[in-house]
Amino acid sequence: MFKQQTIHDMITNDTQKGTSYDIPKSLEECYDRFLGSLHFLPFLKGYPYLKQAFYHEHKNRHTLPSLTKDIYGEIAKLYNTQVPAVERCISFSIHRAYQENPEGFLALFPNCIKAPSNFRFIKTVSLYFNYIT
Repeated sequence: MFKQQTIHDMITNDTQKGTSYDIPKSLEECYDRFLGSLHFLPFLKGYPYLKQAFYHEHKNRHTLPSLTKDIYGEIAKLYNTQVPAVERCISFSIHRAYQENPEGFLALFPNCIKAPSNFRFIKTVSLYFNYIT
Protein backbone atom coordinates (compact mmCIF):
# COMPACT_ATOMS: atom_id res chain seq x y z
CA MET A 1 0.00 0.00 0.00
CA PHE A 2 1.06 3.55 -0.68
CA LYS A 3 1.54 5.95 2.17
CA GLN A 4 -0.28 9.23 1.61
CA GLN A 5 2.17 12.10 1.79
CA THR A 6 1.53 15.34 3.58
CA ILE A 7 2.77 18.67 2.31
CA HIS A 8 5.47 18.63 4.99
CA ASP A 9 6.69 15.23 3.75
CA MET A 10 6.86 16.48 0.17
CA ILE A 11 8.82 19.58 1.17
CA THR A 12 11.30 17.66 3.30
CA ASN A 13 11.75 15.05 0.56
CA ASP A 14 12.53 17.80 -1.98
CA THR A 15 15.00 19.36 0.45
CA GLN A 16 16.75 16.03 0.90
CA LYS A 17 17.12 15.65 -2.87
CA GLY A 18 19.09 18.89 -2.98
CA THR A 19 16.36 21.18 -4.24
CA SER A 20 15.53 23.87 -1.76
CA TYR A 21 14.14 27.35 -1.60
CA ASP A 22 16.24 27.98 1.48
CA ILE A 23 19.13 30.30 0.82
CA PRO A 24 21.04 31.06 4.03
CA LYS A 25 19.98 34.47 5.38
CA SER A 26 23.50 35.92 5.25
CA LEU A 27 23.89 35.03 1.57
CA GLU A 28 20.37 36.16 0.71
CA GLU A 29 21.04 39.55 2.30
CA CYS A 30 24.25 39.84 0.28
CA TYR A 31 22.39 38.95 -2.91
CA ASP A 32 19.65 41.49 -2.12
CA ARG A 33 22.14 44.28 -1.40
CA PHE A 34 24.13 43.51 -4.52
CA LEU A 35 21.12 43.27 -6.82
CA GLY A 36 19.65 46.40 -5.23
CA SER A 37 22.85 48.32 -5.90
CA LEU A 38 22.49 47.45 -9.59
CA HIS A 39 18.82 48.58 -9.56
CA PHE A 40 17.25 45.15 -10.04
CA LEU A 41 13.53 45.26 -9.41
CA PRO A 42 12.50 42.71 -6.74
CA PHE A 43 8.97 42.33 -8.07
CA LEU A 44 10.16 40.86 -11.39
CA LYS A 45 10.15 37.07 -11.65
CA GLY A 46 13.80 37.03 -12.67
CA TYR A 47 14.89 38.46 -9.30
CA PRO A 48 14.32 35.32 -7.19
CA TYR A 49 15.51 33.18 -10.10
CA LEU A 50 18.81 35.07 -10.09
CA LYS A 51 19.22 34.58 -6.35
CA GLN A 52 18.60 30.86 -6.77
CA ALA A 53 21.10 30.75 -9.67
CA PHE A 54 23.76 32.46 -7.54
CA TYR A 55 23.10 30.07 -4.67
CA HIS A 56 23.15 27.02 -6.95
CA GLU A 57 26.48 28.20 -8.38
CA HIS A 58 27.77 28.77 -4.84
CA LYS A 59 26.79 25.27 -3.68
CA ASN A 60 28.18 23.57 -6.78
CA ARG A 61 31.21 25.77 -7.45
CA HIS A 62 33.59 22.80 -7.66
CA THR A 63 31.58 20.84 -10.22
CA LEU A 64 31.10 23.55 -12.90
CA PRO A 65 27.40 22.95 -13.52
CA SER A 66 25.89 23.68 -16.91
CA LEU A 67 23.82 26.84 -16.78
CA THR A 68 20.99 25.76 -19.04
CA LYS A 69 20.69 22.12 -18.08
CA ASP A 70 21.51 22.16 -14.39
CA ILE A 71 20.81 25.58 -12.95
CA TYR A 72 17.82 26.60 -15.06
CA GLY A 73 16.41 23.10 -14.68
CA GLU A 74 16.65 23.23 -10.89
CA ILE A 75 15.09 26.67 -10.75
CA ALA A 76 12.29 25.56 -13.07
CA LYS A 77 11.57 22.61 -10.76
CA LEU A 78 11.60 24.82 -7.67
CA TYR A 79 9.16 27.32 -9.12
CA ASN A 80 7.12 24.80 -11.11
CA THR A 81 7.77 26.45 -14.46
CA GLN A 82 9.67 25.72 -17.66
CA VAL A 83 13.34 26.22 -18.42
CA PRO A 84 12.78 28.74 -21.27
CA ALA A 85 10.59 30.83 -18.94
CA VAL A 86 13.37 30.94 -16.33
CA GLU A 87 15.90 31.97 -18.94
CA ARG A 88 13.61 34.65 -20.37
CA CYS A 89 12.76 36.12 -16.94
CA ILE A 90 16.42 36.31 -15.92
CA SER A 91 17.33 37.92 -19.23
CA PHE A 92 14.53 40.48 -18.89
CA SER A 93 15.64 41.35 -15.34
CA ILE A 94 19.24 41.84 -16.42
CA HIS A 95 18.28 44.02 -19.38
CA ARG A 96 15.88 46.09 -17.28
CA ALA A 97 18.50 46.69 -14.59
CA TYR A 98 21.06 47.58 -17.23
CA GLN A 99 18.69 50.20 -18.68
CA GLU A 100 18.21 51.70 -15.21
CA ASN A 101 21.88 51.72 -14.18
CA PRO A 102 24.44 51.10 -16.95
CA GLU A 103 27.19 52.72 -14.84
CA GLY A 104 26.79 50.05 -12.16
CA PHE A 105 27.32 47.33 -14.73
CA LEU A 106 30.48 49.01 -16.03
CA ALA A 107 32.15 48.33 -12.68
CA LEU A 108 31.61 44.58 -13.16
CA PHE A 109 31.88 44.44 -16.94
CA PRO A 110 34.38 46.98 -18.28
CA ASN A 111 33.88 47.96 -21.92
CA CYS A 112 30.29 46.76 -21.70
CA ILE A 113 28.28 48.40 -24.48
CA LYS A 114 25.11 46.41 -23.91
CA ALA A 115 23.63 44.28 -21.13
CA PRO A 116 25.65 41.12 -20.39
CA SER A 117 24.30 37.70 -21.27
CA ASN A 118 22.68 35.56 -18.59
CA PHE A 119 25.67 33.23 -18.55
CA ARG A 120 28.23 36.02 -18.22
CA PHE A 121 26.25 37.83 -15.53
CA ILE A 122 25.55 34.77 -13.38
CA LYS A 123 29.10 33.40 -13.65
CA THR A 124 30.75 36.76 -12.91
CA VAL A 125 28.53 37.56 -9.94
CA SER A 126 28.89 34.00 -8.59
CA LEU A 127 32.67 34.27 -8.79
CA TYR A 128 32.45 37.58 -6.94
CA PHE A 129 30.35 36.03 -4.15
CA ASN A 130 32.60 32.97 -3.95
CA TYR A 131 35.54 35.31 -3.53
CA ILE A 132 33.99 37.39 -0.74
CA THR A 133 32.43 34.48 1.20
